[in-house]
Amino acid sequence: MCLLGREKQVQPPLFTKGLNTLNGILKAQNDYKEQQTIRYNHSVNYRFQPSKNNQLSASLDWTHLKSKATCEQPNSYFSANNSFIRSDVFHSYPNKDIDVYAILADYKCVFNEHNELISGIKASLIQSDNTFLFKKNDLIDAHRSNIFNYNEQNFECFTQFTHAWKNVELSAGLRIEYMHTHNKLTTYLNKDVEEHGRNGWSIFFLIYLCLITLTIREKLQ
Repeated sequence: MCLLGREKQVQPPLFTKGLNTLNGILKAQNDYKEQQTIRYNHSVNYRFQPSKNNQLSASLDWTHLKSKATCEQPNSYFSANNSFIRSDVFHSYPNKDIDVYAILADYKCVFNEHNELISGIKASLIQSDNTFLFKKNDLIDAHRSNIFNYNEQNFECFTQFTHAWKNVELSAGLRIEYMHTHNKLTTYLNKDVEEHGRNGWSIFFLIYLCLITLTIREKLQ
């Protein structure tokens, strides 16, 4: 005879016992005195198509983002018996100014119903200036306040060839990219500077296979 038993599992408590003594009371408020965001998007597009098998396209884009805010946070500290100890007023002023520029040009050539070629170039520029100012009781917090600048330059060229059969498409492409980045962090008071940058080339190969499924109407034809 075989007796089957089940081990009793002890579940952990849902709540763990913590401190049951009140040491102090903090009363905090958060008020955004000012909050503003401005965004502009500009785009210019051009397409030249001398024939149904050849097409040249170009686009120019510019995005501008500017935001600023003023936040006030008064904190009041009380003892366990609700006796006032002190109060601090914190202010934060995050300001951002970002510009993104991009230009793209590509050429598309359709040789026949089975073969297609797309080639192009793209360049972009990112400029970002950010100021983070923190104050405690109208005194600048040197540990948290800083100025951060970021710049990125990107250039790439690409080409892609596609061949189509009856139900299958095969594409092969190549993209070469150059990227330059530079960022600088400056403390607000001491003007200590920390800089980092990157320069490099990258090559990407692309090969993919796409199955084209026919619709019911095409199958019946």
